[in-house]
Amino acid sequence: MFEQYAEILQQKFPDISIHGDLYPPSDFMMLLAKFLGFGKMLLMICIIASINIFTYIGVQPMPSWYNWCISNKFYACMMIFFLCNALEGQVVSTGAFEIYY
Repeated sequence: MFEQYAEILQQKFPDISIHGDLYPPSDFMMLLAKFLGFGKMLLMICIIASINIFTYIGVQPMPSWYNWCISNKFYACMMIFFLCNALEGQVVSTGAFEIYY
């Protein structure tokens, strides 16, 4: 999108120099993305080490989905990694940009 605007501006005003930059996400969204990354790593470590995190928070019995994750460690960790990365990317993506001239 930036390239299209820059091309239009360059055609109309060939003498100006155009520089673009991504608009930064808010501090809250950056913090949320960091917490998601931390939670992702913590969950993957618990699955790899077969730690039942639900006993620490008082949930008995262990949910069936978590039991499946412990039984299928590699597949579960890959799914968690890719889904959380996609979610983190959406959280920090503003879709906006700034044009300086």
